[in-house]
Amino acid sequence: MENKNEEYYLKYLIGNNYESFKRGGFSFAYFFFGEYYLLYRKMYLIFAIKYLLSITIKLGILYAYAASDNNAVLIAFGIYILSNLLPDLFIKKYYYNYSYNKVTKILDECKNKSEKEIIRICESLGGTNILLPIVLFVFFMFIGNFKTDIASLKTIDINVRELKTKLTEYISPQDTSYENFTIMKGSTCIVSINTRRSLDQFESYNRLDDSMYNVKTINNNEWDHFYDSNVDYYYIKHNDFYYEVRTMSINDHKCSKSIDILVENLSFE
Repeated sequence: MENKNEEYYLKYLIGNNYESFKRGGFSFAYFFFGEYYLLYRKMYLIFAIKYLLSITIKLGILYAYAASDNNAVLIAFGIYILSNLLPDLFIKKYYYNYSYNKVTKILDECKNKSEKEIIRICESLGGTNILLPIVLFVFFMFIGNFKTDIASLKTIDINVRELKTKLTEYISPQDTSYENFTIMKGSTCIVSINTRRSLDQFESYNRLDDSMYNVKTINNNEWDHFYDSNVDYYYIKHNDFYYEVRTMSINDHKCSKSIDILVENLSFE
């Protein structure tokens, strides 16, 4: 019987679009479905690495923002964009080489098996898995929403009290460090609220776009409100001090409700 090479069995392992993967190029499937496409193609370890990398980068963006480090925020955003765009360009060729190595390993371990048996093994280990990405997506959405709701119930009251304290306690006018309130870090969103105060108006107040300005009355206090680049800014002068409150969310799904509750409770004791 004629010995079949890796390329012969590779067609059975990859299945549909074998020629497309062999040519490589831009992957529209990964562009639209992201990490879940890796699950669809049974690259489970790569999915886990990419998913953890995405979470790490998002946390980096949040912490850079909390530290008021604009350069770090831009770098983190750049890394995040590149980490999502680069796989679109290389995922096809990577999957082809990944599958080729898998076939090589199968052939080494199945030297005494028939052609039909090897084909059956290639088809079972390769191909696609449409069910897992759907189940995992629904699971993450359900768990994320559940955790968000539970976290909201448990932490909003605490953070409201802390926020009032931060607005009331003495902070040195020279101290412009941020006080970070991370409400929750779930699979659906990350939220932070930051406060500071000073004897002088903050430079950021004058840099913001007036077209994104309005006045919000919160607990009988009128706050100047700006919205810029996914960040809400609130400013007020109270008892000779200027206060700034910033709110930000990443992957906003149900976190906006928590932000609203905290903002609605801005007050001075």
